Amino acid sequence: MNCPNCGQTLDAGAVFCGNCGQAIASVSMPPTPVAPVAFSQPVMQQQPAAIVPDQIQPQVVEPVIGAQITPSVTQPTVMPTQQVLQNPAPAASFSMPSPGFAPPAFATSGSVPAYAMPGQIPTHQKGEVRAIIGLIIAVLALPATLIPILGLALGITGIVLGSLSLHTKKVLGILAMIFGILAVLISLALWGYLISKDQSLKHGTTTTSSNSSSSLSGSLQSVDTPCYSLQMSAALHVATTAGSCAIKAMDGDTAAASTIVYDIESFAEPSLNSTNFNKSIEAAVPTLLSGASSSTRTYTLTDQHGGSFAGEQAYFVTANSNQNTTLSTVSVLHSASNGDNFFTVAVGGTGSVDISGIESSFNWK
Repeated sequence: MNCPNCGQTLDAGAVFCGNCGQAIASVSMPPTPVAPVAFSQPVMQQQPAAIVPDQIQPQVVEPVIGAQITPSVTQPTVMPTQQVLQNPAPAASFSMPSPGFAPPAFATSGSVPAYAMPGQIPTHQKGEVRAIIGLIIAVLALPATLIPILGLALGITGIVLGSLSLHTKKVLGILAMIFGILAVLISLALWGYLISKDQSLKHGTTTTSSNSSSSLSGSLQSVDTPCYSLQMSAALHVATTAGSCAIKAMDGDTAAASTIVYDIESFAEPSLNSTNFNKSIEAAVPTLLSGASSSTRTYTLTDQHGGSFAGEQAYFVTANSNQNTTLSTVSVLHSASNGDNFFTVAVGGTGSVDISGIESSFNWK
């Protein structure tokens, strides 16, 4: 059998011409009813079942010479569902897009600007904040210099903040540094002044104390009496009386013009003995302080206690006045060759005085 269109020899049972594609014949078969099948799951759309060529019975139509040939093909018969399910067609292969969809990447040039990043403060705004805070702190540091350590700390802080903001807010940064430097300089100057003043006060007190408490500083002079001998500073004016155990010494021409005064007296008190000595002197302390006071100077007792002086029983009394003077006295029980048995050594002066300077060179006879 040949193709009616191109004359190509056809195989038996061919439906189409393998050379030109001309339809050769159509097969018409009555459809077979298909019983409905119930499915528990939704039926998905499937591809049409493959038609087995052996199951199609072609109907050959003989061509009529001279007449127009209109080929027709009868639709293939659909096989029963049971037979189709036994020979299912291969499922179509397709791929779904991956659930994790990634947006396309866009090429960027350069880094992301700071203002586009959430929570980021532009550099110029940071510099402005530093400059303003630094200027405020530096200005506040000026009155704070009354407390040097506080003014110094605030001034240094203002200088640091001002220097950090020079590249963004140059004027504010320079002003903060200027005020900060002024505060630091003033604080250091005031601090130095207070330190020097404190040292001066300490030096003055030490000098006064040294002049008032020690008779052995510098050149010495020997003082001799019938009852004792001692050494005193050559700067003191010493007055003695022949045959007497009393001494008066001062660093000025008069007691009022002196910063240190020594007064040593001796008495004969037969009633005094080692048993009643301390109590007798303690009872006489108010009279002693009253005698040393004046209309403008009043002494107040600060300490009293028993002890020893140059190896003898003694009682010490210390008092301060309202004019920053100190009176230190020691009463000594000692029997001398001239009959005296009671000695008083009094030292008065500006600031603090120390009676131990006399005791170290005091020798009984």
